Amino acid sequence: MLLEKICFSLRKENLKAGVLTIKIRYADFTTKTIQQKIFPSNFENKIYPFAIKLFDKLYRKREKLRLLGVCLSDLQKETPLTLFSEKTNKEELYQAIDKIKSRFGTKLITWVH
Repeated sequence: MLLEKICFSLRKENLKAGVLTIKIRYADFTTKTIQQKIFPSNFENKIYPFAIKLFDKLYRKREKLRLLGVCLSDLQKETPLTLFSEKTNKEELYQAIDKIKSRFGTKLITWVH
């Protein structure tokens, strides 16, 4: 899960991405790349639908892939939460998931799509 690993790394660094890029290389070495601006995020469940949409635009059905790449760019520093700020349930969930991944590895918890 490329996107999960990238988002996990962004959250660890308190960064959010504003651009999503998908790259596909076919068996014949033809390479296609597409990108889209997104609302700045480091949550894979928010970015995943955009990634699927971009992949669907590039992918030629029934052709073998040599490479699939996902890139998040236009990185912005996330405003850190203070002790007195309100956290949403989603933020607490991601913080708990990140703690588990940091302690036990990134493959222990994955998203089901």
